[in-house]
Amino acid sequence: MIIDKALEQGIRLAILPLEVLKVAKDYFAEFINNHKLSDYQKNIINNRYVFHVPDEVDFTPKSVAVAVWDGKISREPVAVDGFFTEMGINFYDVSWIPKKYLATKAGMGEFGRNNLVFFENWGSYGRIGTYLTDIESPSKFIWEDARVMSACNTCGKCAMACPGKTMQDDRFLMYAERCINIGRETKVCARCMEVCPINQRRFS
Repeated sequence: MIIDKALEQGIRLAILPLEVLKVAKDYFAEFINNHKLSDYQKNIINNRYVFHVPDEVDFTPKSVAVAVWDGKISREPVAVDGFFTEMGINFYDVSWIPKKYLATKAGMGEFGRNNLVFFENWGSYGRIGTYLTDIESPSKFIWEDARVMSACNTCGKCAMACPGKTMQDDRFLMYAERCINIGRETKVCARCMEVCPINQRRFS
């Protein structure tokens, strides 16, 4: 099975039907209406997120693959690209599909208070890739409500350490426009990850 073979190479894989693109599009349209978002956040959802098959895809996609790997080993999806190529799978990297939404809905991880996704054994250092593929769409797949880690209910260390004060008590959604990292090409801040007890426990 493709998921088992990927796991042998350190890649956690979820295969979802193409219909999840429309589900995601409808969800975020409703999300904008129900939450007080900044212009920055609205622009990402309206103008940068991809909820369709791009014209340049030169094969008939049958599914959406969500891949997660250890970001401590590599920030780039080199192993994932190589795996698909080795398996003879046509794929197209759709980097602006809402990755965290798909990964959590597919049961691959849970949200932390800093709005990052935490994965078993990797903490918030797991990296997410999203791809259109010609893997047959599954008849059964995980699609569940996104969850927040229970440890976040009584912690708050990431919020206290954040220099941009992106996490406030008035809502769970962070103020992304205040995040020092967002919009920059190089990592300049990782305080929320460094002080997280979950990360410290898993990488100590």
